[in-house]
Amino acid sequence: LSKYKNQLVNRATVPDSHPWYQLMQPQSAELFAASMKIPAILTGKNLKIIRSLYKLGLYFGIIFQIMDDFLDYFGNRVTGKKNGKDFYEGNITLPIILLLKKSNNTEVNFIKKVFNKRKRLKSDYTEIMNLMKKYKINHDVKIFCDKYNKKSLKILKLFKGYQKDLFINLLISSINRTY
Repeated sequence: LSKYKNQLVNRATVPDSHPWYQLMQPQSAELFAASMKIPAILTGKNLKIIRSLYKLGLYFGIIFQIMDDFLDYFGNRVTGKKNGKDFYEGNITLPIILLLKKSNNTEVNFIKKVFNKRKRLKSDYTEIMNLMKKYKINHDVKIFCDKYNKKSLKILKLFKGYQKDLFINLLISSINRTY
């Protein structure tokens, strides 16, 4: 994602034609997709099943990454990890992208300034969190996640049995996780 940092900060938004998941796919989603596709290939499943499992893994990886980004800003501290790790490291994640899309020009300039700094301060984090609350970014991230959940559930309609139920439970627990 870091190679896109300057592009995102300088443009202040991600065009709709450039889906967010393309920025993070190599990090998580492709790993999940491969873990679903490879066993299907090795067990001789047909091409439709292989493609469906690949997409399911891709969507699950995207959901996992979205929720990881969500928890970094909005999670509770059950694990003892502090919120804002991505922020302090200067990582532009989905909550920041959505914030940039909703913010006015003054706020966008502030966000750009903060992410172009070598070191972000606690006061910067507090202001970013105030903006996120103002624009209800936590809600927007959940809506974004729900889009991939719906796509996943559509794919799961092709399957039957306990494996399908396991995947549905996995999706639910991934979306509802708090750490």
